[in-house]
Amino acid sequence: MKKSFEQWITNFRKTHNGNDELGMFYIILALLANIISLVVQIPQLMLILETASLALLFTSVFRFFSTNKSKRYAENYKFIQFNKKIKQWFVDQRYYAKESKTHKFYVCPECKTVCRVPKNKGKIKIKCPNCGHTFIKKT
Repeated sequence: MKKSFEQWITNFRKTHNGNDELGMFYIILALLANIISLVVQIPQLMLILETASLALLFTSVFRFFSTNKSKRYAENYKFIQFNKKIKQWFVDQRYYAKESKTHKFYVCPECKTVCRVPKNKGKIKIKCPNCGHTFIKKT
């Protein structure tokens, strides 16, 4: 009995997608929609949020039991890449806010690299460290 259950679990893992980051994201969104629908007292909005919550949960369960692993991996990979960009944007904004007391940031007009220069130096010639293009800006 125990051996056959372990084999079933192993076979299930091999043939089904299981849980991934995108599925967990859907579950979290569904929970947030449910919580908001409990707080909001507008019946039409409650209906929309509860419907969205059910759709997200259904999608997450569908992804979990899906046997088309390559398609689910591709979807999850795109989500992870998009999520990385969002996280990096927040990290960058935090860095810019911290450094804005002593430095200014300019974007190179040629290669779009962000260049950091000290504040209160007047007009200076900035040389891009990436492409070598020079441009003049006031700090």
